[in-house]
Amino acid sequence: MSMSRARRVLWWVVIGVAALLVLKTFVVDIYPVSSSSMEPTLHRGEWVVVAHGGGRPERGEVVVVRHGDDVLVKRVCGVGGQGGERLTVDPSGDIWINGERPGKERWRIGLETNTTIDPRVKIFDLGEQDPAEVFEGLGEESPGWHRGPSGELVAGSPAGEEHSSVLQYQRILRDGYRDLEGRVHDGEVSVPDLIVDLKLQELGHPSSLVVSVTEQGDRFELRLESADSNGGARMSLVRVTPEAEIRLGGPSNISLGGSGRETLIHLSNVDNRVEALVHAEGDNVWNTLAHDYDRNSYQPGDEERRGTSLGARMRLTATGHVVLSELSLARDVQFRPRGKLGPGGVRVGPGEIFVLGDHSADSQDSRDFGSLPEKAIVGRPLFAIWPPKAMRSLR
Repeated sequence: MSMSRARRVLWWVVIGVAALLVLKTFVVDIYPVSSSSMEPTLHRGEWVVVAHGGGRPERGEVVVVRHGDDVLVKRVCGVGGQGGERLTVDPSGDIWINGERPGKERWRIGLETNTTIDPRVKIFDLGEQDPAEVFEGLGEESPGWHRGPSGELVAGSPAGEEHSSVLQYQRILRDGYRDLEGRVHDGEVSVPDLIVDLKLQELGHPSSLVVSVTEQGDRFELRLESADSNGGARMSLVRVTPEAEIRLGGPSNISLGGSGRETLIHLSNVDNRVEALVHAEGDNVWNTLAHDYDRNSYQPGDEERRGTSLGARMRLTATGHVVLSELSLARDVQFRPRGKLGPGGVRVGPGEIFVLGDHSADSQDSRDFGSLPEKAIVGRPLFAIWPPKAMRSLR
């Protein structure tokens, strides 16, 4: 190799190293997740690519912060902004700001964004788990709920018998999670809030599907009833209490999927807001019914007013022929009051943030070391890149 060519190669190496250093210092870097404090949003042993940049975060955003010599991944729960705020946690583990719930947009990520960092913990997925181990009411033959040839959930048969089929999740819902290896870590604290997502492949005519979630003495039902053989249906949202049945929305005339199109169905009860969404693939319309309520009813027999949630926490009731290609259940992330976030809450001053770990039972966070200045934010996670089986976008 000539001397001039060797110099050129050396210069390109120097430029490449300098570019990498600039990229690492000012643009992106790679950080290991060294604890289980953000399980299962981020797992211990993962490596994440982080985009550098501070600035005021959104409430609920996951950030990388520097505390002393430590670099931590946490969720922003308190944002002092310009005037400061008081952050409290209620007995059910929900965040309150200045004595009020943050509102319907509290770190809610739209279904259509398919974002990985989502403050919810999946507890069942039909594509990954055997429903027979989780649900009651699953049989092997029609007309009740059974597995189809491709693993789908089927109720009834195309003949459309007027038979009612019930599938229910009757486990106690706690703050557990599944780790990177798929091991289940049982939780200790009861969780009130539940989210159901499913894909409807077929709703025969005449047929109906009722998706319901229960909290304490309330059952919230999304009712879908076929209106014709062309995919027309009626949608309504109902609250059933020990004393009465209250219509929260509808009935509304909607169009379901058909001719090979599936319909996304969502029902959630999070932070005293019940929300139902129905969206047919290929349509621009998101049929939405939602209702905010102050408090739950107590179950009959709950004489000490403990607010327990017993019995079936989720139920699918089908009449006629119904086929579901997907079904998943998730619980809301909940936080435990302790330390600096005690019963009276904590004041987050102007220009400060209060960060918590999603695995609240085992997280060193602002409850231990207090609020941090906004300038402590190193950046935002973009991708998980290691191990290979866990590679995914985090934005």
